[in-house]
Amino acid sequence: MKNCRGLGVGYQYVLDNYMCNRQLDYYTKRVLEKGLSEAEELLLNCYFENTDTILDIGTGCGRFAYNSYEKGFTDMYGIDMNPKFIGRALQIGESKNYDINYSVQNAQYTTFKDKTFESAIFTSDGFSQIPGNGNKLAVLKEIYRIMKPFGILILAVIDENLIRENSPEYARIIDKSRKNEDWKAKNFYDKNDIFIYDGGYIHFASIEETTDLISKSGFRLLFNADHKYILGHNDKKSLNISRFFVLTK
Repeated sequence: MKNCRGLGVGYQYVLDNYMCNRQLDYYTKRVLEKGLSEAEELLLNCYFENTDTILDIGTGCGRFAYNSYEKGFTDMYGIDMNPKFIGRALQIGESKNYDINYSVQNAQYTTFKDKTFESAIFTSDGFSQIPGNGNKLAVLKEIYRIMKPFGILILAVIDENLIRENSPEYARIIDKSRKNEDWKAKNFYDKNDIFIYDGGYIHFASIEETTDLISKSGFRLLFNADHKYILGHNDKKSLNISRFFVLTK
């Protein structure tokens, strides 16, 4: 796996943070206890068909893939860089005899053929943990390559404005990190790269920054919205800190 910049933030840094058993247990619980958020379920039903071949990017232990399979979306693939997560995802799926295709892959360099998927989703904070905009753009271009014409990609990006509106505790962590200039100590790219207390790395992109990457990737942006706009109320199953970008090829 390639580091982006010296010994600082690179794919290996991000991966190392998720290799511990604590993270494995946390993401296992998310599969079985959290399920889909209200907004994810609404978008799934609006934009994906039950017959679609669907890719869940950054699947973790399979939260989106597993819970979508239960709702009848059975041609499901999940990829993640963490072999521990994929191993656990396979165990969870096999416990119910769910035929979900999981594999250990870097989203920037997948093994899938051109035009494989009708639909794809990059959920939660996964996209925000890809180090550097060059790598984020490369991932979007790779997803574009493996999507069929007119395919739909749902991209979720952590939005700092939503954090400040809906999660004051999280906002305090951000402010403390910036005050201590942890982003410099960890050789991050800029002040929007935050070193979270448990070792995680998050980049808080503006809407303009994300839409610029989308325009360079080849995708066409249909719309972007937060949970409240999509549902008409705050999402009871979510922290309401993600903004959804719905894209088409």
